[in-house]
Amino acid sequence: MSTNRERTDTASPGETVARWADSLSPVESEDVELSEAVGRVLAVPLVADRDSPPLDVSAMDGYAVRWEDLANRPAVLPVIGEARIGQPPIELGPHSAIRIVTGAPVPKGADTVLRREWVREHGTHIEVPAELGVSRGQDIRFQGENISAGQTVVPEGTLVTAPILGACAGFGYSRVRVFRWVRVALLVTGNELVAVDDTVQPWQLRDSNSWSLRGLLSMVPFLELRLLQHIPDDLDQMVAALTGALDQVDLVLMTGGVSMGDTDFVRPALEKIGATIVFHKLPIRPGKPLLGAMCHGRPVMGLPGNPVSVLVTACRFAGMVLRRLGGLSRWKPQPTLVEVNDPEVSNPTLWLYRPVRLVEQAAAEFLPTRGSGDLVSAARSDGFVEIPPNTAGTGLRHYYPWSLL
Repeated sequence: MSTNRERTDTASPGETVARWADSLSPVESEDVELSEAVGRVLAVPLVADRDSPPLDVSAMDGYAVRWEDLANRPAVLPVIGEARIGQPPIELGPHSAIRIVTGAPVPKGADTVLRREWVREHGTHIEVPAELGVSRGQDIRFQGENISAGQTVVPEGTLVTAPILGACAGFGYSRVRVFRWVRVALLVTGNELVAVDDTVQPWQLRDSNSWSLRGLLSMVPFLELRLLQHIPDDLDQMVAALTGALDQVDLVLMTGGVSMGDTDFVRPALEKIGATIVFHKLPIRPGKPLLGAMCHGRPVMGLPGNPVSVLVTACRFAGMVLRRLGGLSRWKPQPTLVEVNDPEVSNPTLWLYRPVRLVEQAAAEFLPTRGSGDLVSAARSDGFVEIPPNTAGTGLRHYYPWSLL
C-alpha cells in the first residue's frame, strides 16, 4: 500500500519540488580517463598540485631588469642573454638586461619587465628613456598568484567544461573522479499516440512528447536514456512497465495519465506497487497535474500529457531532480530576468508559465498561445517566463530557456 505525503503547506511549486529534490542523493561516483571527463560532474574537488604560475614569469615580451638599475634615467643596459619558455631561469647581474618573452621564467635577480615598445633597442644594449614611468614588479606574473598548491580550483559538483578539462590537465589529473551517468527511463502513455511515420487518423496524435523530451535529455551530457517505451492506457501494462523501469534506472519520467480521468492510470499504477506520492497537482498553468513520487527508493515524475505542459514541467521542475541526481552543486534553477509587458497575463491563484521570444537584451515578448496543446507557440519561442499569482505580466520576470541544465 502506498504512503501519501503530499504537500499541504503554502510553499511555491518551485519550493515544493526543490524540497523533494534536496532529499535525494546523487548517484555513485567512478574514475574516468581525462579524455572522457568533459560533460561529467566532479565527485571530488579539483585541487592544485602546485602553485600557478609555478614560478615568476613574464607577462610581456621585453627585457627583464633590476628595479634599482632604473633609478637614474635615461639608463643604458647591456643585453647579456635571453630567457626562454620551457627553460630554467637564468641569472641577471647588476646593471644589465635579459631579453624575455611572454611566459618565460623571470631571471634570478630580476624584479621588473620592460616592454619592448618602451625602450630603444640597439642590438647589444637597450636605452631606457628618462620619461618612462614604470613600477617595481611591472609585467611579472608572480608565483602562486592564480592559486597556491593545495587550494581548490573548482569544488565537487561542478560540470566539467572545456576550461575545467584544461585545468585538470594543468594540475596533473590524468584520471578524474566523477558521478556516473544518470540513467533515465521515459515512459510515454496514451492510446491516442502513434509513431511519427505511422498513418495518423484525425482522432489520433503523433507522439511529439517523447521527441521533445528526448531533445531536452540529449542536451544533458551526464545522462543516459536507458529506456524509452510507449504504454497504452492500461493499468496492468503500466504497472509492468514501471516495475521493469525501476529495476534499471535512477529516474523515471512519465508523460500523460496523471490527471483524474477514467483512463489516467499513472497514480493508481504507482500506488499499486507501493509508491509514496510526494505531490500531485500544483497551482501552475500549464502543468497542474504534475506528480512526484518515490518508488523502490527511486524518484518518479509524472508529467502532464499536453505538449507545452510537458516542456514546461520538464524544464522548470524535472530538471531540478535530474541535476540533483547528477551531483551538480548548483542544481536549483538559475533563471535570468527579462522585461515583459502584458498586464493581461495574470491569475489570482496560479503560477503562470508563458512562452516568450527574446527580442533584445534583457527583454522578451509574449507569443500568442492557444493553451497547453499549442506546440506551434512553443516551437516559435526561446523559453518561458514565470508569473506568480496575483501579479501581472509586466516588469522583470524570471526567464527559463528550453533546457534541463
